[in-house]
Amino acid sequence: MEAWETILFAFGGNAALIAVLGFLGKSLLEKLIEKDTERFKADLKAKSDSTIEQLKNALEMKATEHQIRFSNLHEKRAETIAEAYALLADLHADLSNYVKIFEQSGEKSKEDRRKDLEKSHKNFITYYRKKRIFLPKEAVTIIDEINKQTIKAFYEFFYSVELTERTNPDVKMWMGIFEKVNQEMPLALSELEDKFRLVLGDQT
Repeated sequence: MEAWETILFAFGGNAALIAVLGFLGKSLLEKLIEKDTERFKADLKAKSDSTIEQLKNALEMKATEHQIRFSNLHEKRAETIAEAYALLADLHADLSNYVKIFEQSGEKSKEDRRKDLEKSHKNFITYYRKKRIFLPKEAVTIIDEINKQTIKAFYEFFYSVELTERTNPDVKMWMGIFEKVNQEMPLALSELEDKFRLVLGDQT
């Protein structure tokens, strides 16, 4: 074999070997890349699923905590509404009894009825000042107005009727106070009751 043929054969053989090795290397590299890609996808999906699950659990915990807080707040508000309304109803009953026009023999005197009113007003206002934060703003506005009218009626009756009872009580003033306490204030109490019922969930 001529020298040039030997060189050509050797060169051609190496080229073929290099080509085969290159093909095998490329195939192996592609498989490694494919394997790494699949593993990366699997790891990414696992981490993503874990993160989503953790987020889901965290949201569920937050929702549960919010529900508990809301439930406790609603229960506290309902308790406050019930007590505030009961005290206000007692206050109005004592005010109505204090300013009434017709008195029967043997019943409490105006002075004793005034003391009952003062006691019920103290009980109401002490509770209301501490708990008004739990009441709806519209209800607070109504209650403040009722309390204002209660105090006004009390002083008007005390100075115009009770103190002048044995001399010359202002009958016209007395009638006006009586009508305001027994006609106007019950309307405000009824409006307040409607507001409270809405807060407690009564849609009727």
